[in-house]
Amino acid sequence: MSRIKRVIRPELLAQSAYHVQSSQGLLKLDAMESPFKLSGELLQQWLQAISSTSLNRYPDPTAGKAAKRFAEVFALAEDEGILFGNGSDELLQILIQAVAADGTKVLAPSPSFVMYETLCLWNRIEFVGVDLNADFSLNMPAMLEQINTHQPALIFLAQPNNPTANNWAVEDLQAIVECAEGLVVIDEAYYAYSDRHHLEWIRRYDNVVIVRTLSKQGFAGIRLGMLIAKQAWLDEFNKVRMPYNINVLTQATAEFVADAWEPLGLEAGQLAENRQELSDSLVELGLEVFPSQANFLVVRTAHEGALLCNELKARGVLIKNLCGTHPLFKHCVRITVSSISDNTLLLSAIESSLENLTS
Repeated sequence: MSRIKRVIRPELLAQSAYHVQSSQGLLKLDAMESPFKLSGELLQQWLQAISSTSLNRYPDPTAGKAAKRFAEVFALAEDEGILFGNGSDELLQILIQAVAADGTKVLAPSPSFVMYETLCLWNRIEFVGVDLNADFSLNMPAMLEQINTHQPALIFLAQPNNPTANNWAVEDLQAIVECAEGLVVIDEAYYAYSDRHHLEWIRRYDNVVIVRTLSKQGFAGIRLGMLIAKQAWLDEFNKVRMPYNINVLTQATAEFVADAWEPLGLEAGQLAENRQELSDSLVELGLEVFPSQANFLVVRTAHEGALLCNELKARGVLIKNLCGTHPLFKHCVRITVSSISDNTLLLSAIESSLENLTS
């Protein structure tokens, strides 16, 4: 044990590994996954796509076919491109590694995606978090002050924001981009469920890149993230990308997804409809539901979040407790929007749980 303490960095010794709750035997509504599996003709098309891969060969190092097809899906210009990552987490790591140097700082609103701060810790970069307002909007005076004070190399803006589920005012985002001397990364992990996208900002501003993922659209299992930017930015980020980082099965699946983009997109539309119905039903149960542009809801209860989570788990439903993760999340939980049948089971379990907690 003493050898471990001598070898491993002190800040890592003090950190806990990323923990994922066991979901065996439970209705899993804690990780913002799509409830829909491939079936029918689409399933057969995917099986055919992966059956033609050569597992004995290294993958295309640039995932060129998938990149070309997604460039067509997103209508990218000739001087724009896509860099793939093993999930968007790897792309965030690449971005941070590309700017890492003594004195480098990274800034993001807080609360936001936990990996922004975690990756800074791993790379020994100072992370500056700027608290949101009580309604989860940006505290613009504080944001602009901290940007001017720290001159961050990277600013992460998750839109919609995880874990608050909301989009911020366009004029606020524009003010941040125009104030920033460094690179602004708009993380659109949940863009499929949002009524606003920012892809054209990579043409409007020379300091904006976009990160997307397939994980929230039914393909969490393949771990594919996309960094969309002007090619000049991608050429630099590619220098710190691990060789062959996207395996052949993921590349084949990505090509299939691009080809089936429209029918697969219908599922996101269905979940957006389910989101409103679920939100209305939760309000009828006496819960406070915050506005959402993602595939999850932030819900405030009259009780500690852990109490409701435990009651639901006893009834076979797994959600995420947000209490203790940030002062703004007092009595809050996070619930994934799922299929109508899943949402019905959830609502029944919540109603029963609330009755038990108030009895």
